[in-house]
Amino acid sequence: MFSLLRFKHHWRSYQARVLAQLHLHQADRKIHIIAPPGAGKTVLGLEIIQRHRKQTLVLAPSLTIREQWIVRLKEDFIQQGSLPEGLISRDLYRPASITLVTYQALHQFLKKEKSDKLYWIEMLVVDECHHLRREWWRSLDQLYQQVSPFLLALTATPPLDVSSTEWRRYHSFCGEIDEEISIPELVSSGDLCPHQDFIYPVLPEPEVLQRSQAFTQAKAELYQLLREQRFLAQYLQAHPWLSAPEAHYEEIFSEPAYFTSLLVVLRHLGSEPPASALGVLHGEVTVAPLLDDEWLAIFLQKALRDDAYLQQGEAANYLRPIHRHLTAMGAWDKGQLHLLEPPDLGKKIRHATAKIQAVREIAAHEWQQLGNDLRMVILTDYIYPELLPTTRYDRASLSRIGVSTLFEQLRRDALPDDDWVLQLNAPVAPGQLAVLTGSLVIVASQVAAPLQHLANLAFPDEQVIRTRPLFPESDYVKIEASSKAAKHLVNWITQLFAEGHLKILIGTTALLGEGWDAPAINSLVLASTVGSFVLSNQIRGRAIRVDRQVPDKTANIWHPVAFNPSLPGGGADFQLLSRRFRAFPGLNLIGEPMIANGLKRYPFKWEIATADEVRNFAKVIRDSACHRNTLHDRWQTALANGRQVVEAIQPPPERDLFKEKQLKNYFWERIDYEQQGEIASFNRVGLRLSFASVLFTLFFLHDLTISLWMAGATGIAILLAGLGVTYKLRRLFRLRQQLAFSPSERPAVSRSILGFSVLNAGFLFLVNPQAPVFFLFLLVSGHWLFSLRWRSHRSASFLKRLSDRKKHFATYCKALLDSLIETGKLHRVQRTQLLIEDHVEAGLFAYLSQADHHDTHLFATSLFELLNQADNPRWLLRLHTPEGENKGAYYLPVPTELARRKTDAEVLQEQMRHTTGLDFDLIYTRTPAGRQHLLSARLLDLRPSQKRQAKRDVLWR
Repeated sequence: MFSLLRFKHHWRSYQARVLAQLHLHQADRKIHIIAPPGAGKTVLGLEIIQRHRKQTLVLAPSLTIREQWIVRLKEDFIQQGSLPEGLISRDLYRPASITLVTYQALHQFLKKEKSDKLYWIEMLVVDECHHLRREWWRSLDQLYQQVSPFLLALTATPPLDVSSTEWRRYHSFCGEIDEEISIPELVSSGDLCPHQDFIYPVLPEPEVLQRSQAFTQAKAELYQLLREQRFLAQYLQAHPWLSAPEAHYEEIFSEPAYFTSLLVVLRHLGSEPPASALGVLHGEVTVAPLLDDEWLAIFLQKALRDDAYLQQGEAANYLRPIHRHLTAMGAWDKGQLHLLEPPDLGKKIRHATAKIQAVREIAAHEWQQLGNDLRMVILTDYIYPELLPTTRYDRASLSRIGVSTLFEQLRRDALPDDDWVLQLNAPVAPGQLAVLTGSLVIVASQVAAPLQHLANLAFPDEQVIRTRPLFPESDYVKIEASSKAAKHLVNWITQLFAEGHLKILIGTTALLGEGWDAPAINSLVLASTVGSFVLSNQIRGRAIRVDRQVPDKTANIWHPVAFNPSLPGGGADFQLLSRRFRAFPGLNLIGEPMIANGLKRYPFKWEIATADEVRNFAKVIRDSACHRNTLHDRWQTALANGRQVVEAIQPPPERDLFKEKQLKNYFWERIDYEQQGEIASFNRVGLRLSFASVLFTLFFLHDLTISLWMAGATGIAILLAGLGVTYKLRRLFRLRQQLAFSPSERPAVSRSILGFSVLNAGFLFLVNPQAPVFFLFLLVSGHWLFSLRWRSHRSASFLKRLSDRKKHFATYCKALLDSLIETGKLHRVQRTQLLIEDHVEAGLFAYLSQADHHDTHLFATSLFELLNQADNPRWLLRLHTPEGENKGAYYLPVPTELARRKTDAEVLQEQMRHTTGLDFDLIYTRTPAGRQHLLSARLLDLRPSQKRQAKRDVLWR
């Protein structure tokens, strides 16, 4: 049956690359491919099915996508005629060579039947499985565990923004990402059009800003109130977790952030933790960071609700005023404490009606630029049909952003007597607006006839759609479709939109966000509050498809966002947008064309933006959007700077790459150790020389000349040795100054070495000025000076290398890469392919150049795990410190790929030792002693702020 299938067309270059690499990814019986909208993900899946020739079950997230598989099979793989009988099936009870159903259908089947009735499945294809509900995941996992088929996972966007639990579930099921087709590749090949994303910031309403400012003021008063509870520190010092941590290791391990928050609050109150708590931290007193909103929220959440010790006695009395203040400022929501932004305030900001004004301005701008060529789609989350007008004089306030309110605002703007139209000197798309949702469809009266014509062509013998005026004497009508016509209505509206009967289409992300194909779109407005990677990338893919009818098509994607300048990071809505922008690479806005992801594409300092700067940036955005004609050239210039998208890792800030102060403390102790060793070595050699001088004097008393020469040479040798030691110690002293946090922490360098040399030489003359020991002293002191210089040089260069952030980062990257190569985890990578870039503004990046996606992704993921917080790794690397050095411990988690086998972890241990010059102990964390080390690692490495983590980035290289 599979022999009847053969792809009719020529493979595109990126599709051919993926297919050529398939044999490298089949060892684990899983293939995981990422292909954005427009990359031909479905035909790739069908080709892989055809090549494996196994009885296959294809799972799709919706009926629409299921039918797309069948359409692609008919049009691209069947040479002639109709589908052969027995090739496809849509029924699990009657399987065929290729059976296609939805995840929901599989779930319902397994609720009624046992999974052994699906024994026939030899190959399982999961399309967009990141969509799954929890119970659907269980059904899918149950099927996979019992049938053990070959797995092909296809997705347009992996769910990178989900919780760690969800990501592990997705990653565990689908396996490593083996191949990825990037958006820049598709633009380069002409399969996606040149495009630009525009952030369009607006300020929330004045009353919302006032509420935000009042909340900020109340929070400042909260900090002052906490400082006034001075006696609270006594109760925190006596807290069982701090006073007897060994009895509460399991509790501390389950909530390490709360343990650290106790130390943070103690430090804020000017107190030190008890000595018993320092045992958990390996003596590191300064591990507790400064108190901020995140740490205070962690402390108060548990202290005020779940900590039995602080809920009783005098401690509760000291916390009671704080609890009352939090309630008064509105920081509680459903039992959760919010100090960054209360949920009700965040919701008002996300749904700010100022976004309606933003959409007006965007629509007017695009209409002025494109005129009748405009094909705009505006997507939002909610409909609010009750807010539609009921009469032509209805001018009710539009207080919520949704399909109905956006439609009504643009409908009013198109009226010739509207004030907004008078400002524009032209109405915006008059009579060419439409609403398309699952429950509400509205078109202009003049478009009803073409729509009725399409319905008559499909159903010539019956009336399948009816129209009803939006309100009496309205120029718009509501469309009511029969059950037969309902599934065709979206296609009919889309066709009218492509033909130009409609210029602006307003709909919901739920209906149009996925599986909807409308290549005519040249302007997309994402007026939704959905911040997920998956949905935002799916929606964006609707606009950037090429339009064969318009060869020079370009597209603008607009992102209206409410920016609150009184909150750190601009507030929750802007943080959602920031997360959305991490999902896709694109062209920078201004300057030399380059491809990047995230907000760094925009030359704007969001962290410190004022209200006036936000307004000015919106104007800059509108001005930039006037240059559509330059998009083709800018994309070509940017694409010429590389050939593939690489996944790069940016290390944490310096203080976190060094794990706060632990590694610097280690450096200090190494320097102190070297200094003390040099002085001790000099003293030992000096005493030995002195003893040898006295000894030889007893044998050469008869020759005065030889004795004088030898004694003088002894003094000179010791003097030279002392000068050498002083020089080396000064180098170590300067190095420690570079690492020191304050001048008061400098070590004291011995100033007596030179004096010791002179005094020792004089002593030898006094004992016997005739001692003939010149040659012996010259030989011994020369050997000693050479060994001292070599050891000091190695020590100083080693410490200097590791105190430099870039070189330190490079040593970790090289050790990890060598480990992955030695253990056979990478397909074909040379050490020379490791590149580390250092940009003045962007910072450090490490990535593999000219490697396949599997290798690039595996290296980036492993480096990300190595540099970030230890969650629950199987193995830990702990810096080996000599006995007595206890100023903190330094841990590194062994990446998952190297932690499955002890031998692989040992390879990393040896490579770290070889590359860095440091000794590391390998610790297995699944034993009681290992869990204690894991607890210490988590406590020493807590970073509540994402800004202090290592970051993934996307570069075009």
